[in-house]
Order: sequence, then structure tokens, then C-alpha cells
Amino acid sequence: MKRFAVAVLVVCACMALAGCVTTAPGVNGTGVTGASAPDVKGKTVAQAEQALAAAGIRVSSVAYDEGAVGPVGSIVSQTAQEGSAVALTVAGPPPIVVPALLGLDRAQAEAALHGAGLDLGDVTEEYSNSAPAGQVASQTPLAATDAAKGSPISLVISKGPAPVVIPLVKGKTQTEATRQLGAAGFKVRVVKKANRARKGIVFAQKPASGTLRPGMTVSISVSTGVVMVRVPDLIGLYPDSRGVIYTVIDAGVKLRYAAGQGAKGEYDLISRLSPSAGSWIPKGGTVTYWTKPGSY
Repeated sequence: MKRFAVAVLVVCACMALAGCVTTAPGVNGTGVTGASAPDVKGKTVAQAEQALAAAGIRVSSVAYDEGAVGPVGSIVSQTAQEGSAVALTVAGPPPIVVPALLGLDRAQAEAALHGAGLDLGDVTEEYSNSAPAGQVASQTPLAATDAAKGSPISLVISKGPAPVVIPLVKGKTQTEATRQLGAAGFKVRVVKKANRARKGIVFAQKPASGTLRPGMTVSISVSTGVVMVRVPDLIGLYPDSRGVIYTVIDAGVKLRYAAGQGAKGEYDLISRLSPSAGSWIPKGGTVTYWTKPGSY
């Protein structure tokens, strides 16, 4: 009889203990208690997730309450859930997914932000090799991230590629000059002209120095190899005199009387040359002259 009474007491004690385990205050389902879950009220969702994860608890859901009292974006309540989880309630409207703005111009980006319920933040300009000038090169926060309603989104607008130094190609062959300018990102315009320089050699370029943006054009003048001669100084001489005739022949140029002057007087003197004296012209080229009355 005593043994039976003891057994009954043991069974009752076990049942009572079991009842305490299953009905302990603050336990919801399989085991998150008010004591085991850290208090995350007042934190942001990201901060709460980090604190709960450190305690081995996951966030099962996040609800937003625009009528809740508290700073917008902060957690105002938490509820324990089954499976070591907590449901959170956040003050204010739900976050907005930031739209992708890369490749848009400023006006298009601003319209996209306003349409999503966001504001345009700081706008700066920077050089960019990836985005054409006038387009959005980067944004902060990034696209597809969450932002609170009305949050400012900062933009960087491309100014296009940064200017680069123009290579000096005077004295180089056309092939080498074109290669160097192309490697620097420039387009090349080739103009072939008669010049004293050896055939195929660049004797001038424009611009000759400084910087330009990649994609702009640099002109190079390439010698055709024609023999060049200097225009002799004939100012003040009689155009038909023996001295002028021999000088012109020796120089390898031709003389032509400028049209529109009327008849040339017998004693007229050369007053102007085009090209001017000392200029370089292709051998066999023509020099035009003007006269003024002279005296016998």
C-alpha cells in the first residue's frame, strides 16, 4: 500500500512538472520566450535582424503600421512565433524599392524617383569612361535596395571621358602618328600637302598640344614629298627686267600679273607678292604680283 502511494505521488509529480514545461509563461509554441528574445524595439529592421540572429532567432515577418507612434522606420513591437522566430512591426509606411537610374539623364532620373515616391538628393558631375556625358553614372543608394518613402537618392552625372594629353606626332610617319593618336582615343584626320618634309612624314598637327576628350579629332598634315622652294623677294623691281626673269627661273617659280589692275605700265614696279616673299611653295608654283607706278 505504501509502495502504491509512493508511485502515485511520483506520477503526479511528473505530470505537474510536464505541465509547468508546456505552459511556462512567455513561451509561444516550440520555444521563443520573452526572456530569450532580445528587445529590439526602437531599432531599425536591419539592426533588429542582426541582434536577433546573434541570439539564434530569425525574423518571420515584418509589418508596417503608418499609424504607430514612434520614429518612422523603427520597430514598435515584436511578437514571438513558433520555430525560434519573431514577428516585427515597424512604424511608418513600407520601404520603397529604389529604381535603376543608370543610363538616364537628370530629368528622366528625377521623374523616375518622384514616380516611386522618392526625392532627388545631391547631384554631382564626374568624368566617366562607362557612361556617356549627361547620363547617370552612379546612384546612392543602389538600385533594388530599400529606402524609406521620400528618401533622397544621390546621383553622379557623367561628364564623359576625362581629357587626355595629345601625343606630339610631328616628325613621325603617317602610320606611326595615326597609331599613337588612335591609341590615345582620338580620331585622326589626314591632310596631304606639299612640304619640304620627306614624303609620308607628319610636318604639322592641330591641335599640336594640350588635352582633348577621347573621341575628338586631331588633324595631321602629311608631306607629299614635293620639292618646295622659297618665293624670291621682288618688291621694288621691274617685273619684266632681266634680273627678275633670271631670279624667277632660278627660284623655280612662275610670275603672274594680278587681274583687275588694268594695263601694266612700262615703268611699274612690283609692290606686292602672293604668296609673300620668303614663303615656301611647291617648285613650279605661281606667284601673283601687283604693281605701282614707278619713275624712269
